[in-house]
Amino acid sequence: MFRAKGRTMMLIGLIGVISLIIGFSTFISLAAEGPDKRPSYSITKPPQSMDQYYPPQSQAPVYLLQMFELEGAFSGIMANMQQGNFEAAQGAYQGFLAKYKELSEMVPEWKDYFDMELVEALGEALQSGDPGRIQQTMGGVGQTCGSCHRDNMLGTWYRYAWKDFHEISVQDPVSQQEVGWKDYMYMVAGDFGGIGGALQQGQAEGARMAYQSLSSRMEGLKKACENCHESERLYYVSEDVMEILDTMGAELTKEKPNPAQIGELSGQLGMVSCRGCHLVHMPAAMVQEAWKE
Repeated sequence: MFRAKGRTMMLIGLIGVISLIIGFSTFISLAAEGPDKRPSYSITKPPQSMDQYYPPQSQAPVYLLQMFELEGAFSGIMANMQQGNFEAAQGAYQGFLAKYKELSEMVPEWKDYFDMELVEALGEALQSGDPGRIQQTMGGVGQTCGSCHRDNMLGTWYRYAWKDFHEISVQDPVSQQEVGWKDYMYMVAGDFGGIGGALQQGQAEGARMAYQSLSSRMEGLKKACENCHESERLYYVSEDVMEILDTMGAELTKEKPNPAQIGELSGQLGMVSCRGCHLVHMPAAMVQEAWKE
């Protein structure tokens, strides 16, 4: 271990730079490579061996918690070195090494993402105190983490952090039948479009009927959201959204509803509720659907 003050300060500064570069290891290659060599991302369904580490097979997201411990140990190395505590940094490295080995054996299909030789080289670099070696090996370890994250993290999120939309059923308040989530959303879309379509044809009563179905099904969405969410919904089916819907209903009760006013309210409802909800939920739903094909 080196103790010269000048080299110590150089190393502390170096580790500060490294921590900024690889704090989010997923994006290591973005920082290291030019725009023409940016890495591609994939959304691959995790192997079945991963199921045992997530609900319902496990009570807790075991693999995720293990990754948090790994990241904590890695950050501990950098934090201790920034403070000039090289002995503690090597202690954090031992924790990182042990957790890295453990994780490398949890999912056999991902074993090739773990580079034990490189991680052991990091320990040797830390012992040497050579800034160049430390920079190279820490960056290399970060790149191996980022490679696995690019290939597998998004798929893991969509597999285990989201319920399968194809397994969610909704009690339709209009037909009083239980339908799948996708079919229910088609019904809501049909009602929504039916209001404007009927008004364009001068069929005010048809627009009112479509509105009644839409209003009932929007209320039903509040209950449907409980399939996944335990807390009160503050978006998409919240009071501000329902107020827009109520204002639309009030306009439709008039003998001659104003199509322009209905169009404006429809636009508000579409942006605040439909579009916002779709931006959040549809990527996961579409990935799940692609995995089933």
